[in-house]
Amino acid sequence: MLPFELCPNVKHIHISYQALVSYISEELFDGRVLWMRDAELYKVIDVKPLLGYLYRNEIAGYKFWGHIDNDMLMGNVMKFLDPLLETHDIITGLRKGDNGKDMMSTWGPFTVYRNVPKITELFRHTPDLFYVFNNHSAFFFDEWGGDSGDYWDYSMTKIINDKHAELGLRWHGGFPLGWDGECEKTPETPRCSECTLTEKFYSKGHTRSSLTWNRTVFQPNEEYLTYDVLLCHFQMGKKIMQPLFDKLTPLQKRGLAEANPLYLGYKEGFHL
Repeated sequence: MLPFELCPNVKHIHISYQALVSYISEELFDGRVLWMRDAELYKVIDVKPLLGYLYRNEIAGYKFWGHIDNDMLMGNVMKFLDPLLETHDIITGLRKGDNGKDMMSTWGPFTVYRNVPKITELFRHTPDLFYVFNNHSAFFFDEWGGDSGDYWDYSMTKIINDKHAELGLRWHGGFPLGWDGECEKTPETPRCSECTLTEKFYSKGHTRSSLTWNRTVFQPNEEYLTYDVLLCHFQMGKKIMQPLFDKLTPLQKRGLAEANPLYLGYKEGFHL
């Protein structure tokens, strides 16, 4: 039971970690997966590229599927995606080369795949899929095998670079993004990074979110750098925000859910 009401176009499918491992084991490996059962929960990042296949019945009829992280605010996603959907099969947040290599990449926090078997089942092109999932370690299969590259050979990024010509894969990467990673280096800055989420009303009663990233540069007396973004990734700030959020009363949490605009700051967390 979720502690809040979902939007009418959102469906929540609950599954425990052990049930997920059993499902993967039966669907892809004839029930042979054992070691993954004892892995740390971070291992679930390796499952992301499989989701379109595992939940193929639930997404039948949809043109695309994808995965995002749970430490982000999403903006007006379709503003950025609409121009690309007819001409691309794999769309991700990072530009070519953002992973330190001058190549196409997938990205765990935001990657979208066309819902056709050729794209949805790209994961099958890894050299030993059973090795990836009958394992305690997180392989960072959804990206490029970890920053150290230990599992590069077992990564979706390697697959799309090896197979893009043969399979005719159409890749797009690169959107305006907000990320608070550099905030840890500047603890003296009160609001080194902040997201502002607002709703703008359009015709026929539909609303679209607008997400603005306010980014200070690291010189005294400089103004915020402000621009619209696809998403804000509070990868570091969540460590600070969680204890603050836990202290809020149910009424205060409801106030955040209904706020317009809503602010999310690195140090301050959510605020009105």
